Amino acid sequence: MYKIKMTTPWWTKKYGKGKICAITNMRLRPGKNKYNQPYSIFLGCKHGFYRSALMSWVLTKPDISPTCPLCRQAFDPLVVFVPV
Repeated sequence: MYKIKMTTPWWTKKYGKGKICAITNMRLRPGKNKYNQPYSIFLGCKHGFYRSALMSWVLTKPDISPTCPLCRQAFDPLVVFVPV
């Protein structure tokens, strides 16, 4: 008989069960991709989103300054998307 070792899922380790991207409606993922960019981004208003979903949100409105999809607080995309 084989015993399967159950580990804690990634979605409960860092962000908890309640952190969900409002754009994709999926749980936020900790960690970084192969380009060393974080999967999830938290804005100054403390709302979290998937990096790719937030990038799409910003690119759909190129003529106005980007805002948080939930509270409409403005943010600087260079600070959010360009890693330091």
